[in-house]
Amino acid sequence: DDPLSAVHGAQVLAIATEWPLYRDLLSDQLVVNNGVGFIVLDANRFMPSLGLMAGIRYVAVGTPDRLD
Repeated sequence: DDPLSAVHGAQVLAIATEWPLYRDLLSDQLVVNNGVGFIVLDANRFMPSLGLMAGIRYVAVGTPDRLD
C-alpha cells in the first residue's frame, strides 16, 4: 500500500512518475530495505538528491556517472 513496501527487497527502482508522494521517500530507507548497490533509474531527474546518497547508484538522463 505504500511505496517503500512495494520496493522492499528490490535491486532496482524505476521512477516513472513525478507524484509528490514519491519525492517524500526517505533515501536512507531505500538503502536499509534494499542494501548497498541499490539502483535508481530516474529518467526525468525527479529525485536527484538520491544520487548523493551512499549506497545508491543513481542513473538519470543527462547526469554524470557520479554526482559529487
